[in-house]
Amino acid sequence: MYTSSVACSRSQYKSGMVTKRHHDEMSMMSADQLEAIDMRLRHITQNVLENFGGLDVIL
Repeated sequence: MYTSSVACSRSQYKSGMVTKRHHDEMSMMSADQLEAIDMRLRHITQNVLENFGGLDVIL
């Protein structure tokens, strides 16, 4: 399942509902927004050592 918002929860991740992230219009995203997404995914997955919490990110 893809999710295109940062609003996914830890319970959705743990249930296996979230496996990939899809970002459209990447050129319109600031570095701060990309960093916020990275930090949120690290928090959700509890995987702080890998970029985007170890999830596949499709740009």
